[in-house]
Amino acid sequence: MVVQTACLLEKCALFRPSPTTIKHMVSGTGEVIEEQKEALARQIQEDEQVPEGTQAVAISLDRVNVLLSERGKRKSRKAERPRVGESESTRTAYRHAMVGNISYYGKEEGQPKRLESRYTARMPQEKFLTFRKQLEQEIKACFEQIAEGTTELVMTDGHPGLEKYIRRNTLLKECQILIDFCHAMEHLSLAAEAIFGKSSDAASKWFDKWRQLLSHREHSITGLYRSMKYYSTCLHDARCDALRKEMNYFKKRKAKMNYAYYRNRALPIASGPVEAACKSIVKTRLCRSGMRWSRNGGQNVLNLRTYLKSGRWESFWKHHRADCYQNELAA
Repeated sequence: MVVQTACLLEKCALFRPSPTTIKHMVSGTGEVIEEQKEALARQIQEDEQVPEGTQAVAISLDRVNVLLSERGKRKSRKAERPRVGESESTRTAYRHAMVGNISYYGKEEGQPKRLESRYTARMPQEKFLTFRKQLEQEIKACFEQIAEGTTELVMTDGHPGLEKYIRRNTLLKECQILIDFCHAMEHLSLAAEAIFGKSSDAASKWFDKWRQLLSHREHSITGLYRSMKYYSTCLHDARCDALRKEMNYFKKRKAKMNYAYYRNRALPIASGPVEAACKSIVKTRLCRSGMRWSRNGGQNVLNLRTYLKSGRWESFWKHHRADCYQNELAA
């Protein structure tokens, strides 16, 4: 990637910095951002305004695997034949990076319209303390700026760890919590397969029926649960166990699945922005073939990409240049 950047600059800017120079520039800028991240965030937030026409704010967060250049336990299938000196650890390990998103929504022709999104991304860290602190700073700034009466939503994929964090966070206690519609449909699909078998017409019809009802009729989750409970009495062994697992998923989260209520009010029901951010901010840059990262090196890249994808590059660069100029004067 660094070599490609050097070649591109040579073609369009009539000069070609070495790949090593570009790498040092990214590392140096990233280190400055890390040292001043809280002050920079406040300066950037002071430059911003809530998009005109905002009626709702949706907060979402998700995890994404990144390959680190550090030792970790082998997770692949064990070799069928023994090997001399084989170790249970490898020189690389996958760990979860975190991505957070705050999206502002308006309304257009009775449908939710995403007006703007702001992102936070952090490399893997124990308990994600830095990520949580940065995301909470963004949430505080957002809540201070939005008008009274703006709908505040939190979207989650239903992961127990994320739900626990959301439930215990006092900043989010007034927010309405919603299970991402796409993740709910994945579990609905698994329930259909458990009842009727994979790739069957009956499974497709049952899935389509309840997908439509969940998205267009309020409180239809109760009817869905009754339907699954009825079919569970007709199944045996593994398929019955699989269906009961999905029944438990919907039962525990039914209060967070009234999708028709939000659709009827032109509010979002899916966490598409954070799913896209996991791909565009993290995966497409850090997860190319053969890539592995140090935590600091990966974070230097993520800092720059979050500013760019959040539409904050100009504001960031203005304050970054001003800080560099002040430091030169002080020196």
